[in-house]
Amino acid sequence: MGQIITKDLIENGHSITITNENKAEYVNKLCEMKMKIEVEEQLKALVRGFRGVLSKSMLASFTASEFELLLCGVQQIDIDEMISTCNMENLN
Repeated sequence: MGQIITKDLIENGHSITITNENKAEYVNKLCEMKMKIEVEEQLKALVRGFRGVLSKSMLASFTASEFELLLCGVQQIDIDEMISTCNMENLN
């Protein structure tokens, strides 16, 4: 922790200047590094954890939308529903 580590995104990347012609490739490689390579071990641990709770076949039965709902819940909060189901005694 606390160390700065420099890694080439492509071979000899440290010696290549980013230009308008190659900036899309740079952004793609940077995103791949940040969202895939740097978190690979953490994602593997997450998958092992899921498989400890739900089997592969159980996970396969969910669509992506259903799985998101399972993980995150409903994204829109219904205040009226919340008020109607909450016990609001002794709030003072």
